[in-house]
Amino acid sequence: DVIGPLLEALDPVGRGRAEGTLDRWAEEGDPWLGRAAILAPLRALRAGGADWNRFEKRAHTVGRGTPAAEAVTQVLNDLALRRPELVFRPATDR
Repeated sequence: DVIGPLLEALDPVGRGRAEGTLDRWAEEGDPWLGRAAILAPLRALRAGGADWNRFEKRAHTVGRGTPAAEAVTQVLNDLALRRPELVFRPATDR
């Protein structure tokens, strides 16, 4: 609820830098930073925006059984109802 709207308000250069930071958060292993990185684009994804491929990449980097993995499930369940055209592909299909 905080990071997503902040991202949307940034100019393209600032958004690119912030997205890079979120990519690192997803990969670093801190479960709560990973969770924040996964949930950040949820509002934009619901509204038809954000980068689905980037979300998938982040989702594939988080560890199983972590708060970040639970956030992936939350996002996928939410989007299954609102945007069924988005299909989450296994990492091997990317």
